[in-house]
Amino acid sequence: MDNNTEENFDVVYQREIEIHKKLQNIEIAYAKTVDKYRNHENCLAFLDYLKTTEKVFAEAKMRKWNAEKTKNELIEIEISILSSRSNLPKDFFKSIYEDFLENNKLIGEISEAIQRLLKKYADQPECCEFINYVEAVFIGFENIKRGDASIIDLKSDLIKAKMQVLSCDGDPELKLLEEIYDDFQKLIQR
Repeated sequence: MDNNTEENFDVVYQREIEIHKKLQNIEIAYAKTVDKYRNHENCLAFLDYLKTTEKVFAEAKMRKWNAEKTKNELIEIEISILSSRSNLPKDFFKSIYEDFLENNKLIGEISEAIQRLLKKYADQPECCEFINYVEAVFIGFENIKRGDASIIDLKSDLIKAKMQVLSCDGDPELKLLEEIYDDFQKLIQR
């Protein structure tokens, strides 16, 4: 093994240690936040979302994922969360996503596909929530590509949108979700 290979191994190993530490920090922040808000069972889905979203964005940054990989990871996470929360199979949400992907490439086509899918699944709130999430992710990445937003803006927008969806009926209250998010962020920053 030459010096260059050894250096590359050391760099990769060091990066993996940093990623592990960051992900572990997110898990610790999650556990502490869950403990603090354990009497608010209706907020656990939001905490799961926060944890997984933070992990995706942390890994994307540290592993230098491209937009497509990050987008796919975010969608996969949302599929898992909604599937477990709604008892609809993952394949059901994946088929909606595949239907969406078949028919759009441009921002106008995204809006058309979203409207068509929202109409098709109007009687299934979990599906509509997923479709709106897909739209937010795709439009967010399109805005980044055009230079109208940053990845930090996208993360913030997705989390704010999730808070709006979860608090739309007043339970949990938006203010409580904002408080949870602030507490979680403070713990991550430590």
